[in-house]
Amino acid sequence: MPPYQVLVDTNFLSHTVQKKLELLPTMMDCLYAKCIPIITDCVMAELEKLGQKYRIALRIARDERWERLSCGHKGTYADDCIVDRIMRHKIYIVATNDRDLKRRIRKIPGVPIMSVARGKYLIERLPGKFPYPLVYSDIQPLAFVIPVSLYIECAVSSSSDFPSNSHPRHQIADFYTRRPRKVMIMP
Repeated sequence: MPPYQVLVDTNFLSHTVQKKLELLPTMMDCLYAKCIPIITDCVMAELEKLGQKYRIALRIARDERWERLSCGHKGTYADDCIVDRIMRHKIYIVATNDRDLKRRIRKIPGVPIMSVARGKYLIERLPGKFPYPLVYSDIQPLAFVIPVSLYIECAVSSSSDFPSNSHPRHQIADFYTRRPRKVMIMP
């Protein structure tokens, strides 16, 4: 329920800087709602340790518009801090591009993951009301949801992947251009 609280990881901030994206407007474009970026003390400490190369990401993290969460534990390993926090309170969306952290979060039911890919933010697992897995389009992550039972063969990357005699129902087309698009199957 909006406003969404988004726990931001160090890796996510560095990818945001690399792709030259603005943090809050791009999050709002992805979620179609107001969101509150939250940065923990561990993430700030990690960015400070990384030094001069990550100074722009650190400047973004220090912005006063974002909410800051203080950590009551020893050490500055941000991944453990984020996992511990979402285990206690499953009210956050976790923004990360870290493979290991994503793997750990996927084991926790009901926690969505936001990541940076192809110059935009993607949301991976928003809880739905469907009892079966969903297919989320990479074009419109929240607005274009298709039940998997309708499309069995959904791994579409380009029109060259299809033989000329393939059945049209196996192709998922972009709403505007009618070109086949890559989709992700979510558990």
